[in-house]
Amino acid sequence: MQKIAIKYLGPVKELEMDIKDFNVLIGEQATGKSTVAKAIYFFRIIKTTMTDYLCQLYDTSLYNGNDASKGFNSVLKKERNI
Repeated sequence: MQKIAIKYLGPVKELEMDIKDFNVLIGEQATGKSTVAKAIYFFRIIKTTMTDYLCQLYDTSLYNGNDASKGFNSVLKKERNI
């Protein structure tokens, strides 16, 4: 089971909640429902987004003829130095 813990994000002071296939957020206006929903969405897509970015860097490095035999670390070092 996945869980999210939020402290001091927008109007949310502290929250710990289990993430299930279906969650319902109920509350007064401006209490952080949308903030919680956005945080859940962000953390669900971050792994895919980072993986796609790293693969793109790796592929670009190979395409440009750079030695990427040591994997992502060498590609990221070259990217930082540009």
